[in-house]
Amino acid sequence: MMIWGANAYVTDEDSMIYEGIRDVSKWSERTRKPLEALYGYDYFARTCEKWVDGISQFKHLPDGRLLGFKGSLPVVEGARVPPWCSRIAQ
Repeated sequence: MMIWGANAYVTDEDSMIYEGIRDVSKWSERTRKPLEALYGYDYFARTCEKWVDGISQFKHLPDGRLLGFKGSLPVVEGARVPPWCSRIAQ
């Protein structure tokens, strides 16, 4: 199985980050405007809120795991992966 660009689990820290992006009106104009132009403000805002709701529900699974199996999982990280993501490889 390969998962590209996804979390293996959801932590309290992740939930705080997700809640911080829920309200797209608080995003910088530089980040928000191209997405609003592409999707329209209402659709974009609703989709972002639903994504936060969806990903946040996984926090309530055992150990916050998104993957339904136990065992090791090889993690390949690139040079551009944020430093806080390194906890996944530990």
